Amino acid sequence: MKTRAMTNRWSVAARIGRRGAAQEGSAYIVALLVLVVLTLLGLSLAMVTETEMRIGGNERVTTRTFYSADSGIGIAAARVLVNNDHTATTVILRDNPTGGALNAAQRVELSPFHPILDTPCNLCAINQGQGFLEVNHAVAVTATRVLWSGSGDPGDDAAQQARKTVGVMIEIQPWQMTAESVESLDLPADELARIKY
Repeated sequence: MKTRAMTNRWSVAARIGRRGAAQEGSAYIVALLVLVVLTLLGLSLAMVTETEMRIGGNERVTTRTFYSADSGIGIAAARVLVNNDHTATTVILRDNPTGGALNAAQRVELSPFHPILDTPCNLCAINQGQGFLEVNHAVAVTATRVLWSGSGDPGDDAAQQARKTVGVMIEIQPWQMTAESVESLDLPADELARIKY
């Protein structure tokens, strides 16, 4: 009888030992699965973060280019009001004026500042008969973000990162018509095509 009881004890202990070993093995597998899931979650978060950083960088470059085009409108208006200069021009706005291996700038192309509509000036009653008018002008500005290596200004082969075009009509009064502004009232078709409003 003792032998039988001892055999039962050993068999019970063996069964318990096998169950404990099976439970330890399943815990190991569950821990590995949790680590794999956490690793995949971390990698996906890293990819989302990298994508968001790229989107933010592109948005910053695009916004900077838009505001460069917007500042070109102010440049065109100032050239007309101060120097009476209606001609098209290109302005380079450098990001790093000291230079370096890679240069970046905004190339701002201004269309001619065209007077397109004139009416009697409401604010010019005291200047009757002196040629003052209320004049609407049209101008289009294209800003291009360019990158180039070397020194000097960017050439036509510079890499373009972003481009924005802004076209506006600006009302100026009182405006005294000059010979240059009267000549520019007859706009060539190619110049009219550049003005987008």
